Amino acid sequence: MTINNPSYKALAIASLCNALLTNPDSGVRYIFTEALGKIGSETAIPSLTKALSDEDVNVRQKVAEALGKIGEKTRMTGDRVINNETSRTS
Repeated sequence: MTINNPSYKALAIASLCNALLTNPDSGVRYIFTEALGKIGSETAIPSLTKALSDEDVNVRQKVAEALGKIGEKTRMTGDRVINNETSRTS
C-alpha cells in the first residue's frame, strides 16, 4: 500500500512515531517500527533514534534496521542527484 497524499503520509508518520514512543506493548512498538522503516521517511529519524533505548531488544533491533533502510534510501536519492548533476555537466 502506498500513501500518495503528502498530508496523509505526514500524519501517518507522526502517529506511528508518537505510538512508537508511548505504546506500552513491545509487540506493537515492533510493528510500528517496521512500518516506519518501510515508509522510509527521514522525518521518523528523531523518534527512531529515541527508540534505540527501548527496553525490548527486538524493538531496538528493528529500530536499527529501520534507520538503516532510511539511510540507504537517503543515500540512493543523494547518489541519484549527484549522478544527474554529473550527467548534465559532462
